[in-house]
Amino acid sequence: MKELVWATLVTISVAAMARADCDWIVVPGVRAGNITATTSEQDLIATYGQENVASLELPVGEGLVEPVSRLFPNDPRKTADVFWEDASRENPRAVRIDHERTLWRTGTGITIGMTLRAIEQINGGPFVLSGFDWDYGGTVIHCGEGSFEELGVETPEGIRGRTLLLRLSPDTSRQGSREYSEVKGDKPFRSDHPSMQSLNPTVYQMIVTFREE
Repeated sequence: MKELVWATLVTISVAAMARADCDWIVVPGVRAGNITATTSEQDLIATYGQENVASLELPVGEGLVEPVSRLFPNDPRKTADVFWEDASRENPRAVRIDHERTLWRTGTGITIGMTLRAIEQINGGPFVLSGFDWDYGGTVIHCGEGSFEELGVETPEGIRGRTLLLRLSPDTSRQGSREYSEVKGDKPFRSDHPSMQSLNPTVYQMIVTFREE
């Protein structure tokens, strides 16, 4: 009986230690916390605990679904959705984070709720994002004149090197404003556009990938 109790305590202790080693730092193209390009769903369970990994099938439109593992579904600070390449759940395609007050952030501090102006400071200059009020509104297209190349770099062949996708939205109270109407639609805008600066939208979603998108 003592041996069984001891074995149980050791198992619990090892699992607790594994979870204690977790962090919430995002390194675009490399890792999101303990998640890397070779992490499987079983690895997630071993790292975060069975109770903190939910296997889902999320609809993505036109009757299609994608396999997703949701981490910490009951703790919004730690929640993240891991999208897989296929149903084997062995090769992550991306990690999506979109909860307010999340613990997930890049080493430079980019996280949910960060403002456009703050991203410009990290980027070292204006970046380019799409207009608002459509399906992909407020998506950062590339780093523009800045140096945070994980946001993507514009080349003659197209956007290259993007491993961190950010989506921004202004406060709902500004969405009927003149400034909002000036930066709407499926077209690119510089972040230093006067109306973008006035709206100063914030990040509502960040998606980390492990290969160039």
